[in-house]
Amino acid sequence: MKLTPARSLCCALLAAMLSGGGCETPPETGDAGNTTPGSGRGTGSPAVTHAVSPTTAAVDAFDDAIARGVADAEERAALLQRRWSAVQRAVVAAGVDHEGAFYAARGYWHTGFMRGGDWSWQQPGDLDEPIVVDGRGTVLIQGNANADITVTGDAVVHILGDLQASLILRGAGEVVIAGSIHPAAHLQAGGTLDLYTGGGVSGRITAAGSGVFVIDGPLIGNLTTGQPVNAIHITGDCIGQVNAPDDAAALLTLRVDGYMPQAALQAALDSGFTRLTATIARSDTQPGLYPVRSETEPAGRPTSRWVIHERAQR
Repeated sequence: MKLTPARSLCCALLAAMLSGGGCETPPETGDAGNTTPGSGRGTGSPAVTHAVSPTTAAVDAFDDAIARGVADAEERAALLQRRWSAVQRAVVAAGVDHEGAFYAARGYWHTGFMRGGDWSWQQPGDLDEPIVVDGRGTVLIQGNANADITVTGDAVVHILGDLQASLILRGAGEVVIAGSIHPAAHLQAGGTLDLYTGGGVSGRITAAGSGVFVIDGPLIGNLTTGQPVNAIHITGDCIGQVNAPDDAAALLTLRVDGYMPQAALQAALDSGFTRLTATIARSDTQPGLYPVRSETEPAGRPTSRWVIHERAQR
């Protein structure tokens, strides 16, 4: 397997950073149970308070400080590393919710063992030049991915900042992004995909195989699942597009902790999933179980079923 040159200078620091769970102190914020400014999560009706999970709150606690920017490179790296500790806990929690998901990351953080040995590519800060890893690859970016990343085989990719370019995985992938997927970014997997983002998704995500997608923020962009089985958990609002693959049987379990308008939900239903099962915290329609009986044939059994918990106008 031919690999691009690994940057071995920071191996020791990376091993210590990624293998340690860390009990870091986040920047000072308000009530951790409330929506964090800048996180993009829906607030819903002012009269209703919605709890935020401890893992989500821990990741969001860094949003303001990172958004303001840190001029000093060492201080910025330390801030991203502290958020990474919170991301690790969130990903491990997601692995419990979706048994078997994020297997490589959870194993590495608990044991320090990475299948295949050391990282194929290690970037100490932001990635500003495109890279290609031939065959199976493991990629670690300690800042933002501002340039394209291509792995021609199965891949494990960890990005401590944001994805602002294309991430193309020719095989199966496990991707952990501490920050957001920006509007110009595109993440594509040629096989199965386990994806966690600590921020929102404004770009595009496509997968050919089954997938677990945990978006710790809002979905504003486009997510096209693979086949045959998929699970999506969006902790913020879902005002973007959730699409079934073209001409393929696909099952979807969808959980939205924020707001999802009926139009967005209907578009997902119309996109062609064989079965869609969903729980939506807030929508612009009446709470209840859907489809209602009067909308189905007397002897019919609807293949898709969903529940709306509260009515709200975002």
